[in-house]
Amino acid sequence: MNAIQPIIVCDQWLKLNARIQALTLRWAEVESSLARDYNWLSLSETAQENLGPAHELRDIDARLDELFKQREELSAVVLKLSATTYDAIYAKLSVLAALVDPEDHPAAHNLVISTVNELRALNASHRRRRA
Repeated sequence: MNAIQPIIVCDQWLKLNARIQALTLRWAEVESSLARDYNWLSLSETAQENLGPAHELRDIDARLDELFKQREELSAVVLKLSATTYDAIYAKLSVLAALVDPEDHPAAHNLVISTVNELRALNASHRRRRA
Protein backbone atom coordinates (compact mmCIF):
# COMPACT_ATOMS: atom_id res chain seq x y z
CA MET A 1 0.00 0.00 0.00
CA ASN A 2 1.30 3.44 -0.84
CA ALA A 3 0.93 6.56 1.30
CA ILE A 4 -1.74 8.09 -0.94
CA GLN A 5 -4.12 5.11 -0.92
CA PRO A 6 -5.83 6.08 2.37
CA ILE A 7 -6.47 9.56 0.98
CA ILE A 8 -8.04 8.17 -2.20
CA VAL A 9 -10.22 5.64 -0.36
CA CYS A 10 -11.36 8.19 2.22
CA ASP A 11 -12.17 10.65 -0.55
CA GLN A 12 -14.28 7.95 -2.23
CA TRP A 13 -16.05 7.30 1.08
CA LEU A 14 -16.74 11.02 1.61
CA LYS A 15 -18.13 11.42 -1.91
CA LEU A 16 -20.35 8.37 -1.44
CA ASN A 17 -21.54 9.72 1.89
CA ALA A 18 -22.35 13.08 0.27
CA ARG A 19 -24.48 11.29 -2.34
CA ILE A 20 -26.31 9.47 0.45
CA GLN A 21 -26.94 12.74 2.28
CA ALA A 22 -28.23 14.42 -0.88
CA LEU A 23 -30.57 11.53 -1.66
CA THR A 24 -31.77 11.44 1.93
CA LEU A 25 -32.63 15.13 1.74
CA ARG A 26 -34.42 14.60 -1.57
CA TRP A 27 -36.36 11.70 -0.05
CA ALA A 28 -37.50 13.99 2.81
CA GLU A 29 -38.57 16.68 0.33
CA VAL A 30 -40.59 14.20 -1.73
CA GLU A 31 -42.20 12.68 1.35
CA SER A 32 -43.12 16.15 2.67
CA SER A 33 -44.66 17.03 -0.67
CA LEU A 34 -46.63 13.77 -0.71
CA ALA A 35 -47.81 14.37 2.86
CA ARG A 36 -48.91 17.90 2.01
CA ASP A 37 -50.48 17.18 -1.37
CA TYR A 38 -51.87 13.66 -0.89
CA ASN A 39 -52.11 13.17 2.89
CA TRP A 40 -49.43 10.51 2.39
CA LEU A 41 -49.08 9.39 5.98
CA SER A 42 -52.74 8.47 6.33
CA LEU A 43 -52.88 6.46 3.08
CA SER A 44 -52.83 2.69 3.17
CA GLU A 45 -49.71 0.95 1.90
CA THR A 46 -51.59 -0.09 -1.24
CA ALA A 47 -52.77 3.47 -1.88
CA GLN A 48 -49.21 4.74 -1.37
CA GLU A 49 -47.87 2.17 -3.85
CA ASN A 50 -50.43 3.20 -6.47
CA LEU A 51 -49.76 6.91 -6.13
CA GLY A 52 -47.79 8.03 -9.19
CA PRO A 53 -45.57 10.66 -7.52
CA ALA A 54 -44.52 8.07 -4.94
CA HIS A 55 -42.43 6.26 -7.55
CA GLU A 56 -39.59 8.68 -6.88
CA LEU A 57 -39.54 7.58 -3.23
CA ARG A 58 -39.23 3.95 -4.26
CA ASP A 59 -36.45 4.82 -6.69
CA ILE A 60 -34.61 6.77 -4.00
CA ASP A 61 -35.08 3.93 -1.50
CA ALA A 62 -33.60 1.43 -3.94
CA ARG A 63 -30.65 3.70 -4.71
CA LEU A 64 -30.05 4.40 -1.03
CA ASP A 65 -30.01 0.68 -0.29
CA GLU A 66 -27.24 0.26 -2.88
CA LEU A 67 -25.28 3.25 -1.59
CA PHE A 68 -25.57 2.17 2.05
CA LYS A 69 -24.17 -1.24 1.11
CA GLN A 70 -21.30 0.37 -0.84
CA ARG A 71 -20.53 2.70 2.06
CA GLU A 72 -20.51 -0.21 4.51
CA GLU A 73 -18.08 -2.13 2.29
CA LEU A 74 -15.87 0.93 1.87
CA SER A 75 -16.00 1.57 5.63
CA ALA A 76 -14.43 -1.84 6.18
CA VAL A 77 -11.62 -0.87 3.80
CA VAL A 78 -11.08 2.49 5.53
CA LEU A 79 -10.85 0.74 8.88
CA LYS A 80 -8.01 -1.47 7.62
CA LEU A 81 -6.00 1.37 6.11
CA SER A 82 -2.84 2.53 7.79
CA ALA A 83 -2.33 6.29 7.70
CA THR A 84 1.38 7.06 7.44
CA THR A 85 1.19 10.76 6.53
CA TYR A 86 -0.55 13.77 8.02
CA ASP A 87 -2.78 14.01 4.95
CA ALA A 88 -3.84 10.38 5.35
CA ILE A 89 -4.63 11.00 9.02
CA TYR A 90 -6.71 14.06 8.04
CA ALA A 91 -8.55 11.92 5.51
CA LYS A 92 -9.39 9.21 8.04
CA LEU A 93 -10.46 11.79 10.62
CA SER A 94 -12.68 13.41 8.00
CA VAL A 95 -14.48 10.10 7.59
CA LEU A 96 -14.82 9.88 11.36
CA ALA A 97 -16.22 13.42 11.50
CA ALA A 98 -18.81 12.49 8.88
CA LEU A 99 -19.78 9.39 10.87
CA VAL A 100 -20.33 11.32 14.11
CA ASP A 101 -23.62 13.14 13.63
CA PRO A 102 -23.29 16.69 15.00
CA GLU A 103 -26.97 16.77 15.94
CA ASP A 104 -26.90 13.47 17.83
CA HIS A 105 -23.40 13.80 19.30
CA PRO A 106 -22.31 17.46 19.18
CA ALA A 107 -19.49 17.08 21.72
CA ALA A 108 -17.97 14.07 19.93
CA HIS A 109 -18.31 15.73 16.52
CA ASN A 110 -16.69 18.93 17.79
CA LEU A 111 -13.90 16.91 19.39
CA VAL A 112 -13.07 15.25 16.07
CA ILE A 113 -13.15 18.58 14.20
CA SER A 114 -10.98 20.32 16.80
CA THR A 115 -8.52 17.41 16.74
CA VAL A 116 -8.18 17.71 12.96
CA ASN A 117 -7.59 21.46 13.27
CA GLU A 118 -5.01 20.98 16.04
CA LEU A 119 -3.22 18.31 14.04
CA ARG A 120 -3.08 20.62 11.02
CA ALA A 121 -1.68 23.44 13.16
CA LEU A 122 0.90 21.11 14.66
CA ASN A 123 1.93 19.88 11.22
CA ALA A 124 2.24 23.45 9.93
CA SER A 125 4.34 24.38 12.96
CA HIS A 126 6.67 21.42 12.38
CA ARG A 127 7.04 22.35 8.72
CA ARG A 128 7.95 25.96 9.59
CA ARG A 129 10.62 24.79 12.07
CA ARG A 130 12.18 22.53 9.44
CA ALA A 131 12.26 25.27 6.80
